[in-house]
Amino acid sequence: MSSSKPNPELEQSLLPQEDDCLSGDYFSIAGFWSRLTFRWLNPVFAKGRAERLELRHIPGVPRSETAETSLCLLQESLRQQKLESASLPRAIIRAVWRSLALNAVFADDAGLNTLSSYLGPFLITNFVEFVSGKDSGHGRYYGYVLASLFFVAKTVESLTQRQWYFGARRIGIRVRAALMAAIYEKCLAIQHSGSSTGKLINFLDVDVERIGDFFWYVHGIWLLPVQVSLALLILHRNLGAPASFAALAATALVMTLKCMRILKLHSWETAYLNKLLQLRDVERSWLRRYLYTCSAIAFLFWASPILVSVSIDRIHSLMKEEEQKQLSPSRSTQASDMAVEITPGVYSWEADSSLKKPTLKIENKIRIMRGEKVAVCGTVGSGKSSFLCSIMGEENVLFGKAMDRRWYQEVRGMNLSGGQKQRIQLARAIYNNSDIYLLDDPFSAVDAHTGTHLFKECLMNLLSCKTVIYCTHQLEFLHAADLILVMRDGKVVQSGKYEELMEDANHAKKKGNPDR
Repeated sequence: MSSSKPNPELEQSLLPQEDDCLSGDYFSIAGFWSRLTFRWLNPVFAKGRAERLELRHIPGVPRSETAETSLCLLQESLRQQKLESASLPRAIIRAVWRSLALNAVFADDAGLNTLSSYLGPFLITNFVEFVSGKDSGHGRYYGYVLASLFFVAKTVESLTQRQWYFGARRIGIRVRAALMAAIYEKCLAIQHSGSSTGKLINFLDVDVERIGDFFWYVHGIWLLPVQVSLALLILHRNLGAPASFAALAATALVMTLKCMRILKLHSWETAYLNKLLQLRDVERSWLRRYLYTCSAIAFLFWASPILVSVSIDRIHSLMKEEEQKQLSPSRSTQASDMAVEITPGVYSWEADSSLKKPTLKIENKIRIMRGEKVAVCGTVGSGKSSFLCSIMGEENVLFGKAMDRRWYQEVRGMNLSGGQKQRIQLARAIYNNSDIYLLDDPFSAVDAHTGTHLFKECLMNLLSCKTVIYCTHQLEFLHAADLILVMRDGKVVQSGKYEELMEDANHAKKKGNPDR
């Protein structure tokens, strides 16, 4: 493959473009009646009835519902607050309060849905009296009016309930998408988050999901008192105040008599009275614990979607973590052909230099020009991987200047074999089209023939114009490098071209110094 001829497969997008979607965005162009009755979904249903649905048949996502728009609203809400006093819960509520208020007033139970659902029980007495002929004071059309009210109330209840569910899900999905995108961007920007992969997955799968479900249950906080009050009002209207209190008192009396019957039917004698009281005390203690436990479990089960402050605090602390402080390159650096400049310094995985021996020492300045291939070789444990980690800024600088790492993106593989994972990682890295590539022993898990093929086609052909720093212990991959760094005990002990290092090695052997 010639280096001047571009590969069209590398430029092809992995995801379909928006122009490829033939169905368009039905929701944005739908009118009021179409949105109220969900008629904008009819073309999809008709297509699914005629043939098997494919991805191109599914309507596109409206611009207002995309993760990019949701993230922009959240970031704008955060920017409007002061940096030190920025609160993630306030930012989320500020970003969605209009949609949340519309959902509560127009479609939520506290609005039309509650009124329409309680209208039937409220007028049931009037309907029964009219059917039985007891209410003769109204006109002949009174029954039609009642029937029409029942029909309209049930229709409004059904439509508003569907709009409530749909609106609550839309708000939750937008908040969840915004938080997922914010967490992903933050994880790419922070230097030492201290967050493992499992912790990040917990952020995305558990915490963000709880925050999204919060908007499904948020109206239940103040909706329950409204529903209870309406139910008591209907009971008072149909039965009256004396009958309501009488029914309540009768229920309490029956419960008391049942408890008394249990005690009387046992006919306990006086001799066992003290022992019985002791047993009852123990029983009451255990019953109290059991009921408290059941109450706590029930409360947590129903209130957990609402009580999401722990999740918000964790994500909020992640958003506040210190980002990478990248060096601002000077004009001379931008204008020159230098790609990476490694300054002298001492680096370690521990922040405290007194705890452990430093893992890497750079004694001389190393400059790598654009397009050069740099090979880092040495025995196992000589510091090759630490050298790459220092370039990426993953080690602590005990003293010295940080390295210039303006280009960095980590590429991970999948659950495949070692050779397959390395080839996929290398393909994804080439597809990313970066300026600088850091490869840690990229040919260790493949056989010799495959390794030679990958070295020639990838490093020397596709990446011929890129700056590549690769670690290896295989001598056959050193001859093509523009610069070779030989490491031993965390130090660069030799550097130069392949021919120069071989001459030094042969000269050292003749002098009886095989270590060189």
